[in-house]
Amino acid sequence: MFDTGAHLRKVRKKFNLTLDQLAGRSGIDRGTISRIELGHVSPRIDTIACLCKAMNTSLPEFFSRGTAWTGPGDGGPQAGPVANLEAGAEPAKVTDIYWPVPRTMWQGLVDVVERFEALLAHSNELVLVLDGPGRVLYFSPGGEALLAHRTSEVLGTSVLDLVHPEDRTRFRTALTGGAPGAAESRTFRFRHRTGEWLAFQCTFTDQLENPSIRARILNAALA
Repeated sequence: MFDTGAHLRKVRKKFNLTLDQLAGRSGIDRGTISRIELGHVSPRIDTIACLCKAMNTSLPEFFSRGTAWTGPGDGGPQAGPVANLEAGAEPAKVTDIYWPVPRTMWQGLVDVVERFEALLAHSNELVLVLDGPGRVLYFSPGGEALLAHRTSEVLGTSVLDLVHPEDRTRFRTALTGGAPGAAESRTFRFRHRTGEWLAFQCTFTDQLENPSIRARILNAALA
């Protein structure tokens, strides 16, 4: 059984990061990281992805644990499965003992996240994933480019903090008033890091009742 919390602690220490440093880099609360490491909570895949990014590693590298983890200052070739694949070894050398569920399931999940990030990496569209109360669960790379806000600054905050005060009532109605699964488009102003207000054409999709998503999706392009 792969112990995500214990492995997170191992990787963090390998990169010589304290809990406070990792929290500062990732924007995830120190207490949350500590509870993950202690096994008191089961982290979501996007939380682990955010922590991996803060440690300058990737989801595949994190989950493909080999006999040793090669971090900064370690000599020799990496012993993990990712390095083995780069060297031409067969994937069969990665055994299921390294995964909390069969490897193919974990790898499929990792692949989906990696492809999703790759598709959005150079997109000029803002994509936000919001929970029921409107807190930001995901802030796309396009959002960073368009608004100049760091992901770590936006995650967990209210989406209304980004919306022009005069637009907030209409925005809240558009966000919560749509039928489940329906998409509606409106124009709203979002705050750039400089304080400038930019107009976006926004499309809201309510997926709160979708058990695979349980969130609201906001797609926005400059108007």
